[in-house]
Amino acid sequence: MENLERLHGKYCERLKHALFRSLVCVSSAACLLILAMYLILADEIQLDQVLVLAVLNLLLLLLLGLSHTSNARLLLLLSALLISILYTSALSLASHVTVLVVWLLVMATHTMLPVSLCVAGGLGGGLIGGFVGFVYACEFYGLEFSYERLASDILFLLAAKVTGIYYRLMTERTHQKTFEGTKTCIESRVKLECEREQQEQLLLSVIPAYIAAEVKRSIMLKMADACQDISNKQTSFHEMYVQRHNNVRSTPLFKSPEA
Repeated sequence: MENLERLHGKYCERLKHALFRSLVCVSSAACLLILAMYLILADEIQLDQVLVLAVLNLLLLLLLGLSHTSNARLLLLLSALLISILYTSALSLASHVTVLVVWLLVMATHTMLPVSLCVAGGLGGGLIGGFVGFVYACEFYGLEFSYERLASDILFLLAAKVTGIYYRLMTERTHQKTFEGTKTCIESRVKLECEREQQEQLLLSVIPAYIAAEVKRSIMLKMADACQDISNKQTSFHEMYVQRHNNVRSTPLFKSPEA
């Protein structure tokens, strides 16, 4: 059973790794799409935004190449780096969709990064705190600011955090229940095989092997017939197995006394 638990641990690690690679791939594709749409549809192209998108795309491609590693510490570093890059890019391209990008990052932090729940919770809280600080910085520089909008954005991001934690807990619980069911099934199968071997050894200790083989074959045939015909109520031990041997010499147990 230790091998089964080790296999379950490797499966969970591979699943988290695959989710992380998917996040990097989706982020790279989205960045390329945004850059292409900006170059095609923008009336006036701003060089700083193009530069930010281009650098972001290069960094994401680099992370995609490094994401195939199986080192847990390196994956943790890459996860933090990915979230930092996406978060900084979202704030540098400040617009009315910034809160949506931060919401997606908070959700991805709790559901798609190969880190523990505590680390994901800390990263999610840091993202929300950084967004609040960014909004206050906008007020400091005289940009548009509203406390009502800030409160609604914070509630929106907290809802994303709670949803991500709930999703992760339910997913881990489902995986654990599936693992327990598989473990129980395998244990039952092993126990059944052990009992079958014990029954065969007991049968061989009572009767010869060739008669035991015939009894076993007869039992298997009766079980097959019982599966096809439910009305067959005959049990497996209502038959007698007799074989005739010609070269058998009887020996009396008691000899008569000589006269």
